[in-house]
Amino acid sequence: MRCLLVLWCWGILADSTWSQPPAAVGGPAQPPMNPPMPMNPMGPPKWEPPKQILGESVDKWIERLDIRTCKDPGFRAAAVQFVPMFGDSAKKALPKIVDRLNDPDLNVRMAALVVLTTIPVDDSAQQKRILDRLIGSGGLIYSDQLLVNLQVALACSRLGPVCASAIPVLASERYLKNVRSYEVRRASAEALGQVGRPDPKSNTPVNRQAIIALMNALKDESALMVRIEIVQSLIHLGPPDDEQDLIAEIRVLEQRTQVEPDPVLKLWLFVSLMRLQPNLINEKNLSPLVNALSSSDHRVRVGAAQCFAFMGPDAKSKAGALKIGLDAANSGKDEDKEFAFQTLFAVARMGKEASVLRPQVQALLTHPEPAIKEMAQYALDRIDGKIKD
Repeated sequence: MRCLLVLWCWGILADSTWSQPPAAVGGPAQPPMNPPMPMNPMGPPKWEPPKQILGESVDKWIERLDIRTCKDPGFRAAAVQFVPMFGDSAKKALPKIVDRLNDPDLNVRMAALVVLTTIPVDDSAQQKRILDRLIGSGGLIYSDQLLVNLQVALACSRLGPVCASAIPVLASERYLKNVRSYEVRRASAEALGQVGRPDPKSNTPVNRQAIIALMNALKDESALMVRIEIVQSLIHLGPPDDEQDLIAEIRVLEQRTQVEPDPVLKLWLFVSLMRLQPNLINEKNLSPLVNALSSSDHRVRVGAAQCFAFMGPDAKSKAGALKIGLDAANSGKDEDKEFAFQTLFAVARMGKEASVLRPQVQALLTHPEPAIKEMAQYALDRIDGKIKD
């Protein structure tokens, strides 16, 4: 629980150099949008580093990072989590946190792994140490412990293409094919979608191994959550460079649409096919998304709104269909408000292409629900071109 609390705190600690998660060890400055989730348009609150945590100074917590002076693994794990929250004054402790990747206690090692793949690390020597310990010869990636496998896969997701050399292992029986844990398979599918992305820094294209591994896994995967992650990752990666691979991926996705029992994932399969073949973005293929907006199943209609959000301006011909979601804001039901919020985000993603809905969006600027009111303002600013991509 304490670890979860600390990680939650990082989500709001935005102005400290050492508390911004997007730029960890060579990772992307801004990770791509996860299709089924809305982007948060609201900036985080201002933050100042604390002088003390639990009544103790940064120096005291740094001292507890040293196993020679702190024999208690619980205190070492707490120190790993707390020290970065002190901001710039704690940067000197980075090598000691990296040392904890070799801690004899598993929980301390995992705490260090989460921290070091979440906070920004600019020191190239420390970056190399982290990557070596994570995916190098004899690294954590080769562990047979499920907890370690799960955390390694999540760490690779956060770091992105710098972990590309780990793709063969992430696609193996230890990860994507792990029969003992669907959570490990799910995290591995996510990791392949992030690690296999094109890397402008090194001028490398989308990774073929990652796409093939995900395609093969989709055929026989029994867990819905894993299938969802596989399809999301294939959408993130985009079309493969090789024409034969593209044909094979389209075939796999089409076959999955024929047998997929989950209605929301089926919508995302339609989106993934349109992503691979832009010529398929037409009235006929957008109709299932439009119809789903009127579903009596709340999860289905929200999923449809999120599909529209992901497609953005590409689905402009059906922008007017989103009115049903905006009208739901007038309901007193929480699920209708959620639907309205997701729809507003879809409108925002369409930007000026959704100008036909401007009156309905403007009417929500006085909505009593703060989240809806704020999202309506964001959508309006996007429609009017005040906020651009």
